[in-house]
Parts: sequence; structure tokens; C-alpha cells
Amino acid sequence: MQDYRLPADPLVLILGVTSLFMLFFVCCCGFLIPFSLGLAIVGWVLAGKSLRLYDVDPQQYSEGSRSIVSVGKIICMISALINVILALLITVFFLFLDYDIIEKFSNQTLIQQTKQITTRAKDSIVHDSVYDDALFKHPSTDTVATPAPKTRP
Repeated sequence: MQDYRLPADPLVLILGVTSLFMLFFVCCCGFLIPFSLGLAIVGWVLAGKSLRLYDVDPQQYSEGSRSIVSVGKIICMISALINVILALLITVFFLFLDYDIIEKFSNQTLIQQTKQITTRAKDSIVHDSVYDDALFKHPSTDTVATPAPKTRP
């Protein structure tokens, strides 16, 4: 009786945990979902192959190795399921809801920019007209010194 480890003993567990880590902690707005899903599927397939090897000859492999591969397979299955659900939700969001949201956001941004420009223009016009009115209503009492004419020697 040999106690060998299954071929995908540590790899399946590492792939499953990495896939879940990418999904929950690194995945921002779904950009890494394809990579996370790929890791989960690869781990799931490798676990299936290793478990089939164990089923063919259980005396050759250790029970601990089988349990590690089984846990890794379950983690990969859960990760793949969550990835598929999130991918579908993001796809539905972008296909059906995103156009309206982007259009509303861009219109709202354009309206806000137009209001800011209009407000700035009104402020500058009001400021200029008040300044101009003040100049015309109160004549200046300041005298300007004129230089004395130069005399020729």
C-alpha cells in the first residue's frame, strides 16, 4: 500500500482559493471575473481528473490527499457558480440598464457644466455692470500729474 498524493493535491485548493480571493477582494466592477472563472474551471477539471484516479486505485493514494482535492473541488465549484451569477448580472446590467444610466449621467453632467458656465457669465456681467455704473455715477476726483514740458537749452 502506497500513500502517494493525488496529482492535483495542492494545486486545486490553491486555484479555488485564488479564484475566490480574486472574486471578492481584487475584482473591481467585474473586470477580473473571466480570469477568476477560468481559474475555478481549471481547478474543477483537475480535481475531477484526480478524483477519478483515486476511484480507479484507492489503495495507491492517501485519504488525506483525496479530502484536500475534494475540498478544492467544492471551493472551485462555488467560485465558478458565483462568477457565473455575477457575470450574468453585470451583463444584464450593461445590456438593459446601462444605456439609460450613462445617458442620464452624461446629460446631468452637461446640465451642471452649462449651469456653472451660465452662473460664471452672469456673475461676471453683474460685476462688470456694477463696476461700470459706479464709474459713471461718481466722477473721479483724482488728478493726474502731467509732466512739465521740456525746455530747450
